[in-house]
Amino acid sequence: MVSLVGQAREAYDLDFKQELYSGSDRGKRDLCSDVAAMANTAGGVILVGVQDEHATASGVPGVEVTDDVINRIRQVVAGGVTPLPQFDVFGVQDPGQASRGVLVIAVPRSPTRPHGVLINEGLRFPRRNGATIAYLAEPEVADAYRERFRRADDADRTLRQYEASVISMLRPGQFSYLVLSLQPDVLGDVTIDTASLRTFKNDVVGRSVRIFDSECTWSDARVASGRFIAVHTYNEDRSPTYMACELYRTGGGAIAIMIGRPPDGPTSHEAADESRHDVSDEQCVDAVLGALMFLGWHARDRAATGGTVSVRATTWPNAASDLVTYRSYQSRTRIGVLDAERPPMFESVFDLDDIAEPGSALVAAASRMASGLLQGFGLPEAPQLSPTGAVRINYWSGYRRNAVTSWTTEHNIEISKESI
Repeated sequence: MVSLVGQAREAYDLDFKQELYSGSDRGKRDLCSDVAAMANTAGGVILVGVQDEHATASGVPGVEVTDDVINRIRQVVAGGVTPLPQFDVFGVQDPGQASRGVLVIAVPRSPTRPHGVLINEGLRFPRRNGATIAYLAEPEVADAYRERFRRADDADRTLRQYEASVISMLRPGQFSYLVLSLQPDVLGDVTIDTASLRTFKNDVVGRSVRIFDSECTWSDARVASGRFIAVHTYNEDRSPTYMACELYRTGGGAIAIMIGRPPDGPTSHEAADESRHDVSDEQCVDAVLGALMFLGWHARDRAATGGTVSVRATTWPNAASDLVTYRSYQSRTRIGVLDAERPPMFESVFDLDDIAEPGSALVAAASRMASGLLQGFGLPEAPQLSPTGAVRINYWSGYRRNAVTSWTTEHNIEISKESI
């Protein structure tokens, strides 16, 4: 940090603060305004503990760097900026001073801008103007909201394109599928070459997407223009059977997972049957959990993106289908019927970190999404998961409960015995 002195200058993406933001109302407002301004402009970094003269770093006296200080900053921003932008706070310790150093507040340009700050009982929308802050005038606020809606429309079109592309790989009438597509708001970039394809194959082939059904695994992986493709076995016409996915270099992608079939078959390689399908509620919930985590993992850990992601889920094909529940191998109960005129569909925005790894946040997100889909069959919610991120063990088949219990215990997820 000493190398900053005499060289680094404040700019639209760099701000110096000599002291910590105070706990007064003004101090909280200043912190929220600085973070929102960065998010509303081009993103940037706020360095707390750096002294400046005429906007040039002149010293690094440092500030207190503790978990309590970092948590207070997070809480103030979470309570004072709407909508909450993505940002990170961490400390760079001074080796010569215990618990002191420079606090770094890193704020990327936000795809959900504009972000407002409550000032004098009204929302104001700050932005960086060189090394200072200015506030958007009313026409500029209106333009910013129009731009936000345009970005949302673009994301929706992209999700539908991903969805249509993966559906085009499937054989109509053979099975019913969950189709889930994801697009990060901040695009990443994956290099597609021989080495990355080799890594992709090592990551997926022989592994399952489903959380509680490990028998359905990827059998083949390859590349196409700007994307990786993986499938679970092929029909004789080279169409995938139980699973197919396309993962794009930007971090977006789509996946199709079998959740239903004609009541008496067929097997994966028999002729297609246009008869009514039985769609399993448990397979749908399991597929949503696995698909969210699989696509989230690609976006975060392979494409190196972050922030929020737009997600869309539906079922395909949307012919007449019954929703069934299996509580044992011998027992099958019909609990809903698909309204073929209004196919199930759910769209939402999630924090990528919430869905890219196992945990209660993933379960809560999957609960929302699965419930939205099952409502298309007349079921009010997905009973296997709770909106608070718990797993309701009584609504899983007896032969799956060991797998459910093992996974929830491993990842510190609450097991609930509640009935709804």
